[in-house]
Amino acid sequence: MHYEDKQALLDEYIGELLQELRDAVSTSEADGEGFDYLRGEPHPSFVKLFHHISDRYSVYYAMLVRNRVPQLASGMLNVIHDFVSDGMAFAQPDDSLLTARREVAVKYAEAAILEVVIWWIEKQMPYEERDIAAQLMNLSILGPYKVLPEQKDRPT
Repeated sequence: MHYEDKQALLDEYIGELLQELRDAVSTSEADGEGFDYLRGEPHPSFVKLFHHISDRYSVYYAMLVRNRVPQLASGMLNVIHDFVSDGMAFAQPDDSLLTARREVAVKYAEAAILEVVIWWIEKQMPYEERDIAAQLMNLSILGPYKVLPEQKDRPT
């Protein structure tokens, strides 16, 4: 009765859910102090991302897997964009020390994170929050290889 129509109710609900997600992953300067990004441990804010989603699993499953609601998916992408941008700016503020232009690196990471989140929900959270957060963080920082594959047919 308090909403113009069902869409208005959905819009408000998605807005509240996205704000909860944004609040969950927001970090302060103190959160990054002394954090070793190469240790293999996930940053606490990364774990909070998955904890938030886990706590609201049925909602995220319904709106991202069973029936992908574009407004939620694009809103999550915006939250993840800010999360990745802030994290990269803190971890490495010098663009010359990145392997790609910052805007490309951020877009790459945010798209990958969102799709892995959706996959994780779809597969009924096969990895614990801390484990999936660590895997994604390691992929974001180090890439998929512990050791680079041998380069065959390399010009000498």
